Amino acid sequence: MRNGARQLVRDNGHAANAVNVLENNVIGTGIRPDFEAATDATTRMLDELWQQHVEMEVSGADDCGNFYSRQGLGFRSIVESGSVLQRRRRAGVRGWPLPYRVQLLEPDYLDCGKDGKYKGNLVIRGKEYNKRGDVVAYHIYRTHPGDSFLGFGALVGSIRVAASEMSHAFRMDRPGQVDGVSWFAPVMTSLRDLADTRDAYQLRQKIAACYTVFITESEPGAGTSHQGKPTTDHIEPGRIESVPPGKDVAFASPPGVEGMSDFDKAQLMTVAVGFGIPYEALTGDLRNVSFLAGRLGWLGFYRNIDSWRSKLVIPKLCRPELEWFLESVAVARGLNEPVRVNWISPHRDLLDPAKEIDALLKEMRMGGLSYPDFVKMRGRDPNVVIKTIEKWRDELEKKDLFFDWDCEKFAGTGNMNTVQLVEEN
Repeated sequence: MRNGARQLVRDNGHAANAVNVLENNVIGTGIRPDFEAATDATTRMLDELWQQHVEMEVSGADDCGNFYSRQGLGFRSIVESGSVLQRRRRAGVRGWPLPYRVQLLEPDYLDCGKDGKYKGNLVIRGKEYNKRGDVVAYHIYRTHPGDSFLGFGALVGSIRVAASEMSHAFRMDRPGQVDGVSWFAPVMTSLRDLADTRDAYQLRQKIAACYTVFITESEPGAGTSHQGKPTTDHIEPGRIESVPPGKDVAFASPPGVEGMSDFDKAQLMTVAVGFGIPYEALTGDLRNVSFLAGRLGWLGFYRNIDSWRSKLVIPKLCRPELEWFLESVAVARGLNEPVRVNWISPHRDLLDPAKEIDALLKEMRMGGLSYPDFVKMRGRDPNVVIKTIEKWRDELEKKDLFFDWDCEKFAGTGNMNTVQLVEEN
């Protein structure tokens, strides 16, 4: 199933676009942490170390990019292959602040043939469990078992890696599930049937296009020439041909493609439902889509995105690397105080900005939404936004410049704020 899904992503445009749509909307530019330590100094230190190490390309082994690139790559592997492995490599890079890097591994590295007992622990498909049911180790190949040199990783056997050095991210659909299943499982047959049907239609049109004119003999023994000239065996634009006696000419009527469009749409709607994404996002077909219908479809997709982020991406992809980061900071910088982390997701494009912004503003005025929560919804760090506002407000006042977006000096109508005027007087 895993190999079939990979082939579809390579060869099928709709399959490749489905993975892109899921990655771009669930991960986007990346989900990032917002640190809240006991002291402001510790918070600033964590922010600086995160930017200097985790957000740099060097933090990823095997050229897998920085933290946000690894999120996208890992999520693509989950969708396509069912799961992804993250491994901490403690060998750091000279001159960089923290002594570790993160390596992404395809699920093929997991030695699924290793089952049974290992020193009193239970091993299921390469994952080792203690008596309490906790994962204590992973048995992985040294190299990819599908490497061109005869699967050298599988031939030399697997090694045991402690669970503290690895994480296994996948969508759990059943209690007790050991490994993930490709998200292509419900739609793989539909995609293949659609591709086969299109090939059959295309082949029929190609064969029909090979026949243009049929010449038949209406009288037995009719000659093959007319007035000493051979009859034509091809046609061209503007050609006039005299047909000899005893010959009848009939033009070919190639078959149409009636019903193909409806069949395409039905199959692709099935595929979109299987992935949990809107039909318009999967196909790019925006014909006959009303604003209300499109908005309802995307609202349902947004709920799926929130669910995947909170149940899969943050706990299975982001948090393990965060724990490695905090552990390294504790060793390298002596961090010994509790740290709270809030995750900020990329901003979501508003479907009707004027109405939605107004509704959010009313919700804030009623106390149902705080300003920091609103800023986080837009994919920004509230602390950074406030510092930026303070900085540029001071700069503008120095130059005696005022703009009506400044709610301190201007009302929502664009007029000078009366409260501000009274205070100045």
